[in-house]
Parts: sequence; C-alpha cells; structure tokens
Amino acid sequence: WFPMAGFNTIAYKEGNLRRVANGVNTHELNYRLQFPKNYATNPTYPGGYPMIVMIHGFGERGNCWGSNCYWQNTNWNPNTNTLNQRSIISVEKEFPANQTSQAVFTTSIDHNFADNTSVIIYNSSNTVYNYAGTARTLRTIANQPRKFKITGINFSTDATATIVRLIGDTFYITSVVDDGSGNALFTTSTPHGFQNGNSVVLATTQASTYSGTRTVNSATAFTFKLNGRLFNGNATGDTYKSGILNLLNNDHSMTHGGRVHQDAINLVPTGMTPDDPNMPSRAFPGFMFYPQNLNGWGTGSLANNNTYDAIRIIRLLIKKYNIDPNRIYIHGLSDGGAGAYKIMRSAPWLFAAALPMSAVDNADVDNYNMYQYVASVPFWIFQGGVDGNPKPSDTQADVNLYKANGLNVRYTLYPTLGHGTWNAAYAESDFFTWIRNNNKANLQVLFGKPEVCGTSGAGVTMVLGQGFLAYQWEQDGG
Repeated sequence: WFPMAGFNTIAYKEGNLRRVANGVNTHELNYRLQFPKNYATNPTYPGGYPMIVMIHGFGERGNCWGSNCYWQNTNWNPNTNTLNQRSIISVEKEFPANQTSQAVFTTSIDHNFADNTSVIIYNSSNTVYNYAGTARTLRTIANQPRKFKITGINFSTDATATIVRLIGDTFYITSVVDDGSGNALFTTSTPHGFQNGNSVVLATTQASTYSGTRTVNSATAFTFKLNGRLFNGNATGDTYKSGILNLLNNDHSMTHGGRVHQDAINLVPTGMTPDDPNMPSRAFPGFMFYPQNLNGWGTGSLANNNTYDAIRIIRLLIKKYNIDPNRIYIHGLSDGGAGAYKIMRSAPWLFAAALPMSAVDNADVDNYNMYQYVASVPFWIFQGGVDGNPKPSDTQADVNLYKANGLNVRYTLYPTLGHGTWNAAYAESDFFTWIRNNNKANLQVLFGKPEVCGTSGAGVTMVLGQGFLAYQWEQDGG
C-alpha cells in the first residue's frame, strides 16, 4: 500500500476480496484489517472477539472523488480496463505526394487520447514504429477521432501495431532471466512504458536483491534491466515508477479514524479478555476492518458492488477468524455515513449497532419505509450544526421519523461544527463503551417504553436481534 493515511499503518494487515468464476480470478475490493491486541496469544477465546467496520468518506477513495481521479476516470477497473490500449490497423502518409512525410496512424475504434499524450507503440509489423526505451508524443488530428501522429515519426510502410497510453500503473513481473551477460532481465505481463533512466520500485517475491528503488536501462515494451542488478534467480512481483500513487492504494481509507482505532486496540491491557469488566473505557478489544471503495459508496453498479462486497468480506472474515457475529458494529463518515446506512440496511442481521457521522443520505431507509427491517439495530447519529450537507434540519427529521417508528436512536448535535463531526464523535468519552455495550443478544424495546401501560394495558413491543440464534424462552421463570 502507499502511505496516504498520515500515520504508520503497518499494524493493519492488507487483503482483498477476489471472485473466481469459470476459471477467471478477478479482484473485487481491497481492505485493511487490524487484529485484537491479544488475539495471537488467545485466538480461541470462547464467544470470539468483537469487530468494528469503518466506512471511509468520498475523499479517501481508491480512485475517483467526483472528477478528481488518481487514474483516468470512474470507468477504470483493475480487471477489465482497456481505456489505455488501442489497436492500430493502418499507417499512411500525412501528405501522399511528399517523399518524406509524417506517419498518420489509424486505430480500430476512437482512441480518446488527449493531445501531447505520452505513448508507446509495440508489436508493430514494421519495427521502425516500435518502442525503443523512449516514450513518444501523440498529436491528435482535428475531427479525426481514430487518427493521430507521433512527433518525429515519419512514414515508412503501412503496418499494424498496438498503442498504449503511458500511465502510472503497477505492473506484474512474470519472470526474471539472465540476459546472457549475467544481468537480470525482467519481463512484465503488459507493456510497462518505463524509459531508460527512470527510477522504479520493485517488490519481488523471491531474490530480494531485486527489490527496492532502481534505475531502468535497456527498456523494451515488455522487458527492462536495472543498473547494477545481476541475475540472482527467477522471480515474480510488482513494479511501478517512483512517486506514482498506486491505484487502490488501500491506505488512504484510514486517514480519518485509523489512528484513533489503532490506539483503542493498543489500550487493551496485555492478556485482558474482551469481556473483562475492567476494560478501559477508551479501549476496543476486537478487530478493526476498513474496506476501500473505488469511487464512492453511492449509486451506480460499481458502488453497489462495493457495498455488497464489503458485506461479503465481513461474512468471510467471520468464517476465517474468531469473530463474535453478535458484536459487529458499523460506522462511517460523510459519504461513508451513507455507505454505513446502505450496508446496514442491506444486511441488518449482521450488525449490533450503527453510528452514521454527517451521513450525506440515509440510503432510502425513510423513502422505502424500511424501519421495521432495521429496528433491531440501535443508532448513534452525529451531526454538525452548520453543515450544509446534510443540513441539521434534514438529519433531525430523519431522527424524528426513526423515533416515531420505534427505533432506538441516540442523537448528538455539535452546534458549532460543519461537516467534519467524526473527530468529535471519536472523542466522546463513551464512544467505545457505547459500542461495546451493544450486542445482538440485547432485545430492542420499541419507542423506548419498557413498561406495560397502566391505563390502556398496552404491552411492550420488543424486537429480537436479527441473526442472533441463541434465544431461549421461559414462562414465569420455569
């Protein structure tokens, strides 16, 4: 991962959800996970450890915040992206009558490359056009979306080829071989676009002498060598240009709250079990899970997939580790507050409590009258008094509707704060104790009325925790 959280996140392990179908293995969603402090010494603790799910905001995405993208646009996908590669189907002279004329290349579909884009050409049937270690500059042709020129490249013959727009990507090293002179020759699965003299970073799974920041020489489209790196055995791994922000950096997501929750885990006394009544109030004795989306938790198929994939990861983590399924909590900030609502109302049986902070919407809980489906989940909602989105009046209206439909809601309004309520929320003296005290074993009493009405005799309405499978009823104590 790339360091974008503002603190050392090495305590958070990294992982990703993958989908395997019909022999195809694809990436779905990255995440970071910190283990309980005492998990290594007590991994089989009866009942398991609690877990907090933190849903980051729009700014902490893996790719795009609106039109502000690390990579090309919101259509970028690490599995299927082809936005940067086009097939060249022909090459012709710009001015046919001239003996020497610039080459004009034609692609099979609109190339959509901007003027002055750095590109490489490879697999050309005429090697004159091929990449030779130095990137070339593409020049667009007005009203010709499938044609372009390359600065300094004159026509030689007609040809076919492949053109790739140079972008700061991470490339997979498929092999390392001896070049015949004792130097290591690296091959990547796709064109890397490195230029001679570029500073690149390598992380290989074998032969650690290759890893580190190195200088490229003898670059071709798929291969390169490194100054001073001799062959030391075959290896695979990743490589990228120095200073490039990696797609799905999987660290930015912890900018807000990552350190607070890490500190809460570290506050747990060594050897103390999760249910010890002497647990410090600011401590959290469980797992901390941070999924990271690409472009937000809002609408659209990719955003929907991100929220559902977060649910899938939670379920898989429960199966893999000793996590108490009755003590899983979710909170999120801003767009992540809306994401927390969406994940919670999509799988209310997973959660013992939800804490939306400055949530830009409530995922249509009110519009679709979903109160009965989320009634088993208590809320603690946080709102800034001068926030413009959401407005205090909007959040207050939501809270009123929740209470009118019997939900268990705690509401905290910070009169002088704007959108950024999360640091104040994390600093609440009982933030972690309120979370820890919630359990799906707790019956939720609707409307906050635990008494039988003395005048009408109206009874108490209680809601069983969804997904809690250990109730045992007794009548009159017997």
